Amino acid sequence: MKLRALLLSSLLVAACGKSKSSSSSDEPPPAKKPEPVAAAKPPEPKAEPAPPIAAPKGLFGCHAKDPAATNAKRKPATPWQLPFTFGGCPSVPAEIYGTAAIGMDGEEAGKAAKARVEGDSAYIYLGKHPFRYQFTFRLDEKTHKVDKFAFKVDQEGFDEMKAAWGEPVLYTRLSDKNLAWYNPEKHIKVIAEADDWDRADPKTKEDVKVPGYRLYFTSYIPLAEVVGKDGLLAKPLIGKTVAELAADFPDWIDVKSKEQNKAQMDQVGLDKATQAKVEAMGAGGDSAMLKMPEAETNDYHTLVQPDWDGGKIASYSMLFPFGKDMELKAEILATVAAALGAPTGAKKERDQWAYTFAGPNNTVVEMSMSILDEDWSLKVSPKK
Repeated sequence: MKLRALLLSSLLVAACGKSKSSSSSDEPPPAKKPEPVAAAKPPEPKAEPAPPIAAPKGLFGCHAKDPAATNAKRKPATPWQLPFTFGGCPSVPAEIYGTAAIGMDGEEAGKAAKARVEGDSAYIYLGKHPFRYQFTFRLDEKTHKVDKFAFKVDQEGFDEMKAAWGEPVLYTRLSDKNLAWYNPEKHIKVIAEADDWDRADPKTKEDVKVPGYRLYFTSYIPLAEVVGKDGLLAKPLIGKTVAELAADFPDWIDVKSKEQNKAQMDQVGLDKATQAKVEAMGAGGDSAMLKMPEAETNDYHTLVQPDWDGGKIASYSMLFPFGKDMELKAEILATVAAALGAPTGAKKERDQWAYTFAGPNNTVVEMSMSILDEDWSLKVSPKK
């Protein structure tokens, strides 16, 4: 019985093996389908690197041919020739204004310059009619202190300035074009505006119009100092109240009520829709800002505009114009970077690069474009 079972088992195993071999030769098993290959992912585009910030070119320096030179007195060859030459770095000509200086009390400056003070202006005259040369200085309406000195030169006088001080920097603000020279050491800025001059002809004594320029000698704060270790950015403005701001900057503070801002908008002629937008941005109510002396490319003032939160400064910003001049644009950014160090970050906003820097007092300084793309907006915020 056991022998029969063992024999039957052997036959079954042999039959199975034979059947498998036969099937293998007659009908091959279907080939396995290849595993689908995942499509290769395209490489992610590399982030566009921010353009490097070059070192300042020195556009805002003194470019005098001989910085150590001084103005030389001379006897004018014509009634309209200046009684002095332009020498050294730009400065207020003492040959005309004596010891009068920017920031001096009006009455005191009048005596120092032997000038006739009338209201907010003072006058000095050389010569007699019809060849009377007028030199003036202006007083700040609020403080009654000397704000700027002014007089005219013809093309010959303008060429003398360029020969002594080098080519001026041309900068624009909206539609205004200004030519400027700088004396960073004395904080003197000279602005020349093209202005025709009606005056008597030296030969005929008849009135004629000649091409000329009106010169303004005023005080400014170099941008390098604003962002430098002892400048405005080094002051702990973040967290200050209006009262503290007024105490720290009594000559710069400008506080306006909601009614005053409304009257100003009416005076400018803003339509109701625009006024509504201004008020929606928070600029229509009570406000306080600082009117800092102008920088190299500002006119009249550099406005320091705080953002308020709970009655305290949360951040603040300033504008530094460059118009359409890309060289000036680069110089302003380079000046900031030279003071604050390499940027800590950069990004593109509206196809324009914005940079961040580590600021003093645990702040972040951001340099970005204004709405018009013609000014650098410098914003200071607390580091998060």
